[in-house]
Amino acid sequence: PLQAQYAPVFTITPLDYNKDGKQDLLLCGNSNKARLRFGKTDANFGMLLQGAGDGTFTYVPQQQSGFRLWGDVRSVLTINNTLLFGINQQGIKAYKPNRL
Repeated sequence: PLQAQYAPVFTITPLDYNKDGKQDLLLCGNSNKARLRFGKTDANFGMLLQGAGDGTFTYVPQQQSGFRLWGDVRSVLTINNTLLFGINQQGIKAYKPNRL
């Protein structure tokens, strides 16, 4: 999807967010390191892509997915259905997803 091009992606986490048996993807990233010509690239607040089961994905608006991650996400770990986000120069953020 076009929205996946808005900011750099540093981690992709497979999950079944809506419990439909089809793999969804959570893309996280950003780069707040200012670049001379382009500035910061920080438009990714945790991007959920809903899988159709045939290899295609549809962007889920952040108002619907509930993800609001600020900063440079560099790692995601899932423990007991809780997502833990490693964000540069911040503490760990925890998120327990609800179904869509």
